[in-house]
Amino acid sequence: MSQYLPTGGFEWLNEREIMDFDVTNIPDEGCHGYILEVDMEYPSELHDLHRDLPFLAESMIPPGSKSKIPKLIPNLNNKSKYIIHFRNLKQALRNGLKLKKVHRIMKFSQSCWLKAYIDLNTEMRNKATNKFEKDLYKLMNNAVYGKTMENVDNRRDIKLITHWERRGRSLGANTLIARPNFKTCTTFSEDFVAIHMGRTRAHYNKPLYLGFSILELSKTVLYNFYYDIIKRNYKDNASLLYTDTDSLIIKIYTDNFYEFIKSNPRIFDTSNYKEGNKFGIPVTASVLGNMKDEFPSDPIIEFYGTGAKAYYVKSVNTEVKKAKGIKKSVIKKNLTVEDYKKIVEQGGIIFRKMTSFRSELHNIYTEIKNKVALSYFDDKRFIIPNTTRSLPWGHNDIQYYLTEAEKNFEWFVTALSQSARCSSEDSEIRLRNLISALEELIS
Repeated sequence: MSQYLPTGGFEWLNEREIMDFDVTNIPDEGCHGYILEVDMEYPSELHDLHRDLPFLAESMIPPGSKSKIPKLIPNLNNKSKYIIHFRNLKQALRNGLKLKKVHRIMKFSQSCWLKAYIDLNTEMRNKATNKFEKDLYKLMNNAVYGKTMENVDNRRDIKLITHWERRGRSLGANTLIARPNFKTCTTFSEDFVAIHMGRTRAHYNKPLYLGFSILELSKTVLYNFYYDIIKRNYKDNASLLYTDTDSLIIKIYTDNFYEFIKSNPRIFDTSNYKEGNKFGIPVTASVLGNMKDEFPSDPIIEFYGTGAKAYYVKSVNTEVKKAKGIKKSVIKKNLTVEDYKKIVEQGGIIFRKMTSFRSELHNIYTEIKNKVALSYFDDKRFIIPNTTRSLPWGHNDIQYYLTEAEKNFEWFVTALSQSARCSSEDSEIRLRNLISALEELIS
C-alpha cells in the first residue's frame, strides 16, 4: 500500500497506442501506470520450473470438480483475456511467460500517495508497547484496504413488515415479494417478516481499481521473494510446501540458512529476533515488504499440510496446528500430529465434534456438530496418485496419471472455459467445434 497506486486520470489507449505499447519500457514508479487485458502463453518448458508457484492465478472451477463455485487457483494453463497490472505482466515476462495479444489497455496517473499514512502507522506499531496498540495500528492500515474492495452490489435493503396486503401507502409483503429485486425473506412470526431487497440503484463510490492494484502488487513481492531470491540462490534445493495470501513455508537443503538471513538484511524483517541471538542476526525494525521468519531462532523440523489453512508445523521448541473452520480448543485437545500425518500419507477424512452457540431468528441455542476437521481432498491442485506430491492444473505431466475418460473430460472442461472468455464470434465457432468433439467422445 506504500507503493505507487492509481490516483485518477483513467483513459483507454487507442489501437495505434496499443500497437506501439511496450510494457518492458514502462518504469515501475513513473507518473503513469497501466492495467491490461491480455492473452498469455505458458510455455511447456516452464512447467517444471514453475510447478511450485505458477504465475497469473485465475478464478476457475477445478477440472472434475462437482462444485460449480470458481476458486482462485494458480495454474499453468494459457490465459485468455486476463486482467493484469503492468508490473505483474513485466514480472511474468521476465520469468519466461509469453505475451500473445493485447486486447485493451487502461492508462492512469499514479503516485505513492498512501505511503505517508502507511509508514506512520507502521512506525507507531513499532513503538507500541502492548498488543492492543499493535493491533490498532495494523487495523488502521487494513481497514483502508478493506474499503477499497467493498462490493456495493452486495448491499441489501431490509424491510420489516407486519401485514401481507398493502395498507394505504404502506406496502405489504406480497407487493415486495413480487418485485424483481426481491432476494429472500426471514419469517419471525405469522405477522412479522423481514424482506430482503436488492438495491435498484448503486452508487459506485469505492475505489476497486485501488484494491485490485494493491492485491496485484502484493503478488509481485511474494513471487519476487520466491523466484528471484530463494530459487535463484538455492535452485532445486528449495521447494515450496505451503502458501497462503502473504506467507510461504519452504523446504531448503542448506548448511545454515541463518547465515543467508544475516547476509541479506535488506530482504528480511528481523524485528522478532532477540537482541544477541545465537546466530548473530542483527535486529531491525519492521520493514514493509520484507519477509519475516515466523519461527525466529527456532528451526522447523516437521510439517504436514492437508489443505488450505490446514497444516501442522513442529519446530525445535513449539508446535502449531491449524484447521480451517475448527475452534482452537478442539484443535488443541482433539487433533494430534498423527491425525495430520495420517491424512497426508494415507488419505481419508477426519471428523471432530464441535459445540458452539448459534443464533437463528434471534433465538440462541447450543449446536453440536460432527464437522470435517481434516481432509485429503484438495482440488486446487492435481494430487499424484499414491504419493504426497501434487501438480498445478495445466501441467504437462498430469496426462500420464489420468485415465482416457478423465483426459477427455479435462480437455473438454478446459476448452469450454476458454471459449467462455472469447469474443462472441470466436466463442460461437469454438462452441460448434466443442459440440462436434463432444459427439465424437460420446460415440
